[in-house]
Amino acid sequence: MINRYIDRPARRQAGRKEINMDSEILVTLYDQLYALSDDEGFELNHIGWNSSFDGSAYTTEQMSEWRDETADNVRLFDHGRILEVACGTGMIYFSLSEDADFYYGVDLSAEGIKFIENHLSEKQKAMSRFGVMEAKDVDSIEYDDFDIGFINSATQYMGPAEMFADYVNRLISRVRHGGKVYLGDIKSAALQEMFYRTIELWGGPVDDLGEKIKTREKKDFEFYIPKKFFEDLAAANPRIKHIEFMMKKGKAETEMNLYRYGVMIFLDEYEAPEYRKLEMSSGDLADLAKLLEENSDADCLEITGFTSRLHGELKERLFGEKCPEEAVFIKDVCGMAEERGYRTVASPAENECCERFSIRAWR
Repeated sequence: MINRYIDRPARRQAGRKEINMDSEILVTLYDQLYALSDDEGFELNHIGWNSSFDGSAYTTEQMSEWRDETADNVRLFDHGRILEVACGTGMIYFSLSEDADFYYGVDLSAEGIKFIENHLSEKQKAMSRFGVMEAKDVDSIEYDDFDIGFINSATQYMGPAEMFADYVNRLISRVRHGGKVYLGDIKSAALQEMFYRTIELWGGPVDDLGEKIKTREKKDFEFYIPKKFFEDLAAANPRIKHIEFMMKKGKAETEMNLYRYGVMIFLDEYEAPEYRKLEMSSGDLADLAKLLEENSDADCLEITGFTSRLHGELKERLFGEKCPEEAVFIKDVCGMAEERGYRTVASPAENECCERFSIRAWR
């Protein structure tokens, strides 16, 4: 989503498949981009965030939804001491800083770090530190007692797999015993072809769709991550005790909500909750409310049988597949449980398919 403001030679170089998206190229791209930022609305500075579907800039409402969900995921567990890798211009930082006792943000762009530091309050200055740093150097940070470390919407530039695994392990080394690592906005390998198909069909039917998809794949330098990557990562790192796969909850028809996911990595200890397993007989939210009321004595619920309206409506519009009447928005389902004091995650029900989902709720 690096947009048209980046100079053309840099964009051509970055887009060539045979060139690795190394740090020098990224620094050039993002320093150019962040230098164009202004002070208005600095807490949500989303310059460069454009849709891959039609090239339009994402709206403030769309980016607010994206930011709020990311921050809420970090808040799911202990988050007094936070380490963020690839903090950009601070969109997540400015949302989380009021919750944190100490916040350490690093980014490879000096312009991004400068932008954040120019907008800190006195309170934020006292509880925050920032540094220009690559992900490969994060284990040089002197602190190793963070409650949570996270990378959001940057993993697509951190491939290939061996390199990204090294980055994650270095991040894990800075997190305390029993802490968490959150990786958000991961581009789904399982949905990669569907993502390309959506881009091509966004403006209407096209000829030679298969060839266009193949061409797009050849030109795409970004890193799409399969679920198996994290299973292999857990097998190789004894500190990883559990990985929770998390669907995006947002309603906005953006590539982030449609084709990306997150993972929460539990370190050193994990006691699986005893979920009361329930299944929806319909997609009616009134039925969900009744189900929640009938099981209000349960601290942990796992509810299956939902169909995503966001994905269903897109497939109906682009591919002519009728959206099921029982389809619901993930955000509405999770919201009903959260209103009753639960914390929630949504998970794909079948492999990495995005249309059927379940939720886990606990308090």
